[in-house]
Amino acid sequence: MHKILFSLLIATSLISCIKKEQEIIDDAIEIQGGSSFQNIHTAFTFRGIDYKFERNKGDYTYQRTLKDSLGNTITDVLRNNSFQRLINNTPVSLSDSTAKKYENSVNSVAYFFFLPYGLNDPAVNKAYEKEVTIKGQKYHQIRVWFDEEGGGEDHQDIYKFWINANSKTVDYLAYSYETSGGGVRFREAINRQKVGPFFFQDYNNYGYEDQNYDLDELPVDYEKGTLPFLSKIENENISLVP
Repeated sequence: MHKILFSLLIATSLISCIKKEQEIIDDAIEIQGGSSFQNIHTAFTFRGIDYKFERNKGDYTYQRTLKDSLGNTITDVLRNNSFQRLINNTPVSLSDSTAKKYENSVNSVAYFFFLPYGLNDPAVNKAYEKEVTIKGQKYHQIRVWFDEEGGGEDHQDIYKFWINANSKTVDYLAYSYETSGGGVRFREAINRQKVGPFFFQDYNNYGYEDQNYDLDELPVDYEKGTLPFLSKIENENISLVP
């Protein structure tokens, strides 16, 4: 009897945690634009490159356009199950490894641009860890990781999100990664701007080139002022395309 009661208590506790983290993520997505993200057509510039992202429920088309050193116009188009590169509007053939590299690059920009939308995708796993205080504000700390199937090329990356307990916004996030030698990054949300029904935000980008650095220590280092600043993540000229 005692074993049954203990098992029920454990099960109830797990269900409660899952419900809590899901509600926090749902609220954060709703603040940023909610279900409107299912149908969006937007254009913006990131690091001098023009992007157009279109989502129609489960279908998406992500496009970026840039000039190479010879003045050629390069257009990359990523859809649900395909990637294509065009040079001066002419499709070109790429090796699988090269195509995958460009595909991941476009997809990475889209992932961060739409956050926290996407955190309810089927391959995403979430766990509520604890409440922390950063710069006098209370935050819910949520760990995110991905299934190998459907989790993308970098499914092994681990993320932490700090969601403001009052405003319900994602004010900070961090992640560890293995590519290019590995490292950790900590991002501070800045310049939150409203465009139509959506809120988009830029980031100050900090980090270390050590993928084993404890992600929980990053906000501590940030508050101390010892976390190395690396760059600004700025999306310019954001507009909605009719």
